[in-house]
Amino acid sequence: MVQLTPKNYFFSIIRALFKSVNTVSNVVINFFHFEIIILENLLYLLKIKTMKSTKFLLIFILALTVLSCNKKDDDGATAFLLSRANLAGTHALTYLTINIEETTEVNGIPVVSTITAVGSTFQVEIIFREDGTYSIDGQYLLTTTVTVAGQTEIDTEIFVLNEGGNYSLDANDQTIFISGSGGELGSGTFDITLFNETDFRFTQVEPITQNGTTGEIMSEYRFERL
Repeated sequence: MVQLTPKNYFFSIIRALFKSVNTVSNVVINFFHFEIIILENLLYLLKIKTMKSTKFLLIFILALTVLSCNKKDDDGATAFLLSRANLAGTHALTYLTINIEETTEVNGIPVVSTITAVGSTFQVEIIFREDGTYSIDGQYLLTTTVTVAGQTEIDTEIFVLNEGGNYSLDANDQTIFISGSGGELGSGTFDITLFNETDFRFTQVEPITQNGTTGEIMSEYRFERL
């Protein structure tokens, strides 16, 4: 058994202090080592995030560039405006429908009738000229379905067109006014529903008010440029 003397007591304290210092040093060293590991991980994550952000930014810039180019192309494109110069040329009739709905008073009783006419087998060409004149020539088959008081009758007839006349355009209202010598194409003001380099379409709705009969006539014509 070692006798505890002031000298031995002093040295025991010194040894305890050194042991404590070593323990604290190890703790401090381990702490800083842990902090370094965390810092390295943060830097790695920051690097990945930066790379992703850079990639996203490049994609965003590329998208803006493409959109800008498309906008320039759209702005640079010339619109096909409605004018005599753009309409001038030969067009083929490809579609024709006429729908008539009317109501007639017969002894005080309203009688409703409908007439539907559909064209087919078209061999018709119309020439619009820049001077405001036109000529139409050809023939087509017209199938007419008439229904009166629930009774239906169907008839077919070949129509031959051979006429000329004048026309005028209104670019603001998108209409065409046709004044033909025989009225075979129709006459009056038509609403243009489509006009471009290849297609020309117009429709017309006219009221019917005569001899106790009321209703309306709806017609549509479609042409393709030759």
